[in-house]
Amino acid sequence: MNMCDYAYNSIVVFCFIIEGNRLLLIHREQDPYKGTLTVPGGKKERGESISQACIREVREETGFVPCALELAGVVHNYQEGEGHETLTFYFTCHSFSGELRSGEEGRVEWYDIDASFSLKDTNLHYLQIAPFVFARKGKPFEGQIVTLKNGEIIRSTLDYLKDI
Repeated sequence: MNMCDYAYNSIVVFCFIIEGNRLLLIHREQDPYKGTLTVPGGKKERGESISQACIREVREETGFVPCALELAGVVHNYQEGEGHETLTFYFTCHSFSGELRSGEEGRVEWYDIDASFSLKDTNLHYLQIAPFVFARKGKPFEGQIVTLKNGEIIRSTLDYLKDI
């Protein structure tokens, strides 16, 4: 199969909403990632651009409307031994409007960025991705995360894009 024949099974967007030293996290009450703390996000719908999907997901889950998005990175996620692959886009947002409210996906709250790495129930993908988001280095990151069926991460190869 050549690259022109390949299509991802799903495209997902996540948004790091940052205000000073605080980050907005959602304690997910729905699958996927039920019971974990992570950043707002979800699946791109047919016909949406990735930025439109990000804006919609943030609005649905937090009540905020992002005023400016910046692409932080892209990750290919798949489960060992499975054919399904998800392409995930990560954005940052420092400017937004609206009023904070939790939705049916879960409870949203502000957390100290540094403390977010040691909170109980922090999502394992967040722990892999967030250091790259916050370090930034002026370039987006890319890579892949491979998991077992139970969600355990068995391989993570993330790095900042190199100049070509």
